Amino acid sequence: MTPHALPGGTRSRFAAAFLVALFAAACGETAADTTTTVPPPTTTTTVPATTTTTVAPTTTTIPEECPAASLAGDVVAQPDLPPPVASMRQAIIEAALRCDVEQLVDLALEGDPDFIYSFGGSSPPPRRELLAAWQNEGFLDAVLLVRILNLPWASRTGADQEDPIYVWPSAFGDNPTEEDWAALEAVGLVTPEGRAEMEELFGGWVGERVGITADGDWTFLVAGD
Repeated sequence: MTPHALPGGTRSRFAAAFLVALFAAACGETAADTTTTVPPPTTTTTVPATTTTTVAPTTTTIPEECPAASLAGDVVAQPDLPPPVASMRQAIIEAALRCDVEQLVDLALEGDPDFIYSFGGSSPPPRRELLAAWQNEGFLDAVLLVRILNLPWASRTGADQEDPIYVWPSAFGDNPTEEDWAALEAVGLVTPEGRAEMEELFGGWVGERVGITADGDWTFLVAGD
């Protein structure tokens, strides 16, 4: 026997063992090569979308306060007037306290259409003309209107009139007295000098004045002569 030589059976068993070991190594290497690394699970957080709402600015139109409104507490009752005249006077004052020009025009034109607001205006005035004059042309001062109707009144009878017209202020009556003029001076509507000039040139009051007929028809709101 050659030194170091293995018997036949031993060689066969060695060869078989070697093949088994070789196969196992090959399988192990393949297994190692095919190992799949699974990444840790990803956590997905869903963030809700932000909704942007554009709100249009709110524009609130606030009308300017009527300057005549401050006189509401100063209005005096005039119980001696005939009921139709008193009713119209009250309606005019209420509209003037709101600076409601539309309503004032309606009151002026609801009866006899020959309403006088200017000695240069149409007679009778078309509604649009009177509305324009009172709204835009300075023919109406709501504060002054309320103040005039708050003064003492008088009755005035024209040559061709059967019934009197009730007029404000009383200094526009047929025979104004010292008391009538004093009422105007007391509220600052005339000075002693102004009164003297009016009496000399015109014979009486020619400032702002209001007239209502006995049956409650508003016939004029005018100044001048």
